Amino acid sequence: MKQNLKISISLLVVTLIVYLPLLLSPQKLLSRENDLQEQFWPVFYYLRQHFLQDYSLAFWNNLFFSGTPLLPDPQFSLFYPLNWLLILLPTDYAFFVWLILHTFLGGLFFLILAKSVFRFSIITSFVLAALYITTPRLGAYLEAGHYGLVGTLAWLPLVVFSSFKLVSSKRIKYIILLGVSLAALFYLHAVTLVLAVPASLLLILTLSLLTKSNLIKTTFRFILAAITSLGLTVVTLLPQIEWLPQTTRFLLLQDRLLKR
Repeated sequence: MKQNLKISISLLVVTLIVYLPLLLSPQKLLSRENDLQEQFWPVFYYLRQHFLQDYSLAFWNNLFFSGTPLLPDPQFSLFYPLNWLLILLPTDYAFFVWLILHTFLGGLFFLILAKSVFRFSIITSFVLAALYITTPRLGAYLEAGHYGLVGTLAWLPLVVFSSFKLVSSKRIKYIILLGVSLAALFYLHAVTLVLAVPASLLLILTLSLLTKSNLIKTTFRFILAAITSLGLTVVTLLPQIEWLPQTTRFLLLQDRLLKR
């Protein structure tokens, strides 16, 4: 127990060291004229002010263009529990807390994956987790202001972990864990989810064949995990499907196809 606490604290220290330049100079994160400053910060500031002033959730943003829907847009969803940090805390501080928390969780979950699935020693697992925290990809996401992609780094190790466990264990908690992890990816970056679902299924099927597990049962467990994920995302997914044909990106793509 004490060892786990020490390892967790050590990973938190590594995470804080990674973010130290930004903590010392917050504007390097918040004022880069990227997606964080131009899109995400204003919308979450609006959500916070709406909640504090009207004591209700905003599902429509009437400040951008002729108004934009928020409910069908998963990247602004308050149905992702950790996004409530961006409502309850002042927006500048909230983004730092949100980013640091997800980066730390990513390292912690990667350590669990390395130790529990791949059976590495605790020292090796810690080193790998520290390397995962310091991945250059994190810097690229922060530079671009893609806060959601930073969040995906927290949940991807759990997708891999639960996929492995789904094959070797009959416990329902791993079905739920995979479903929750995939749902989190939907709210953070839907494209990552689109890639993660077939990758998880392929991993499960491959492991089932290699370990000679019952392919039908493992596939059924994956389907249950997918249903769990769907249940956690349907409140945003269905409005998104209805809204998609009206989005600017969809209309521009359709116009390009028609011109061809």
